[in-house]
Amino acid sequence: MGHGRWKEVSSLLREAVSLLASSFTIIVGQQQHPESLRFFSEVASLAAAATLKAGQDDVHILQALEAVEVGQRVFSRLHLSPTPHPESENFQVLGTVDNGCHKEMGLDVFNAPLLPPEHVLRSLALRGPIVFVNSTPLRCDAILITVDGIWNLSLPRLHYNEAVEKVASLKSVPKSNPMASKLLSLTLAWLWDVVVGPILDKLGFGKTPTSPTWPRVWWIPTGILRSLPLHAAGRHLNPSPVAAVDRVISSYTSSLTALLDARVRKNGNYDPAQASLLVSMARTPACPDLPWAKFEVDAVARELPSHTPTIILETPCKGEVLASLKNCSIFHFAGHGTSPRVSPSNGTLLLKDWQTEPLTAEELIHNAPQSPRFLAYLSACSTGEMNLAVDAGWQGGSTSLVTACQLAGFRHVVGAMWEVFDGYSVAAARMFYIALGERAIIDDDAVAYALHEAVRSLRAHATEEAVCYDEESSEDFWSDYDSDKDSDHSHDCGSKFADPLIWAPYIHVGV
Repeated sequence: MGHGRWKEVSSLLREAVSLLASSFTIIVGQQQHPESLRFFSEVASLAAAATLKAGQDDVHILQALEAVEVGQRVFSRLHLSPTPHPESENFQVLGTVDNGCHKEMGLDVFNAPLLPPEHVLRSLALRGPIVFVNSTPLRCDAILITVDGIWNLSLPRLHYNEAVEKVASLKSVPKSNPMASKLLSLTLAWLWDVVVGPILDKLGFGKTPTSPTWPRVWWIPTGILRSLPLHAAGRHLNPSPVAAVDRVISSYTSSLTALLDARVRKNGNYDPAQASLLVSMARTPACPDLPWAKFEVDAVARELPSHTPTIILETPCKGEVLASLKNCSIFHFAGHGTSPRVSPSNGTLLLKDWQTEPLTAEELIHNAPQSPRFLAYLSACSTGEMNLAVDAGWQGGSTSLVTACQLAGFRHVVGAMWEVFDGYSVAAARMFYIALGERAIIDDDAVAYALHEAVRSLRAHATEEAVCYDEESSEDFWSDYDSDKDSDHSHDCGSKFADPLIWAPYIHVGV
């Protein structure tokens, strides 16, 4: 690197990615994957950056970036299988699997076809561009996949160390701190200036659409950028805000492979004849009460089609939820969630018996049914957060609760990147299901569209009332949303600031 011999650097790093992929020293059943994947992720991101510096083709760049997802998926498959004793004859480290098995899994990264041909990748962008965003100490770039081609967009104003500092700052300030909203707003403005704004301008999405059909973008952030809300980037404090939510409908996917797998499935679309499982956890052991959880589930139940079978569980145990999930097309959870800093794959939906029988991300994958399901809506804190431990240097791929639901067969997943306000979550869920409506039966864009509509509506409403909203109030918040729009809800509270802590955490993952 010091001599600028980038072709050699690229060749060495790409070979390193292949070697890591084919000798991935993760012992089945042991919790060693965060550190291993962190190292894997760093090398893969550097390989992509070095390949760009060497002026080599975009497919090799994408292969390096996809390798991180391959490692995570293989870990998820093996880690969930029964754990043999280290001294038994069936025990093996991933690195001892024969090369044929690696090629079958797509692990021989540059000698086996990890990705389909370029024309297939471009066809994935028929419904909207797919954007990798890669940040390394070498350089920062976006890889844009459109129907017209695959190309690189350099992001010279994005600096790796600054991104690390931004994430660390966001995580150091509790969301209850009055400064948290302002800090997030400033971060979203920076994210717009150095990443999202230049990308949307390059893609031709330079203004708010005037037609009912909005453009869509699928984001695939890598490393430290996984902790930043690309979908909410914008200058929201401006008198005339400019923001991603005013130009495109954003979705996330963990990889091209995951998106391709979901697209080629023949089932998993919405079927109103299948049951919907609605879970509310107003009271959770050792956690603060969530008095609005029951209101949220009741509101969702009213907005589902009248002929849809509905299962409502209040404060259930894990066994009840897993049993009911087997035959459900929609799963809506209103309660607490956790996303551990060291091992995000142990993210948990907190049920009545969570202290003894936790429902983890890995168990959701392990209990996946044979037939894909339509929608998981996780109205819980940090279900979509990768929760990167910046101080520990963890920057690799991880299985959040949202991505776990995707791996568990849900075609669409809605989650939150941080704590959601209990009362506002009722409004968000109700507006989402109203927008979803019957459109879900015929339109695969319906879920992303519905969340986008809900978030924009919530942002507009938060501008009116966010500063004054009293979460202890007994007022039915979401019914107030339907009241006369000309009435004054601000109660002279001062600045009408659209608090991004309220509207920005919601994300869509899926097709």
